[in-house]
Amino acid sequence: MAVACVTQGTAIDFARFFGPFDPRLAVLVAIVLGGLGMCYPHTRQGFAIMWAPGDLRLGAHASVPAMVLACMMVLVDVAAPLPVDSSITPPWALLTYPDMGFINDMVMHAFPLALVLLILAGLRKRRASGITLLSAFAVVAGCEAVFRILPALAGATVCWSDLAVGVIVFAFGTVQFGIFRRHGYLAMCLARMDY
Repeated sequence: MAVACVTQGTAIDFARFFGPFDPRLAVLVAIVLGGLGMCYPHTRQGFAIMWAPGDLRLGAHASVPAMVLACMMVLVDVAAPLPVDSSITPPWALLTYPDMGFINDMVMHAFPLALVLLILAGLRKRRASGITLLSAFAVVAGCEAVFRILPALAGATVCWSDLAVGVIVFAFGTVQFGIFRRHGYLAMCLARMDY
């Protein structure tokens, strides 16, 4: 929220993320949706918000897969450059990407995951586990991947790099959900920052 307020009227073009909506309002809506979205996984499914302080493996579990997938995204961008307007250059990138990562985790992960888990666990009348969790992760990560490549799919031609981006986004979303389940929401955010 602070980044959206501080950067209002700067070189950061929030319209490409939020359209005509005021960035401060969009961030506030994301916080509310994310907060609501974390209630069900936390209270009914046992997902943690914070992680155990003694978990020394947390850094590797959160960082290594994120960095591997980030390197794959860089390789795709080098082989078939992504549109120039899909990135923000430094120094504004240092303010924008953490903010947008937080919003993405709230709107594209926490809230939809809660809805899918509520539906899947509600159908089974018990706590989600195993295949139900994997199904929920795949559905939500798949929706994010499709949303990410939707502009390319609407175009006349779809390039292999568009599909590669979709696969990487799907894989990263699935990895993030596994981190969320095992280590908590803050660990999932750490993976996002590493990515």
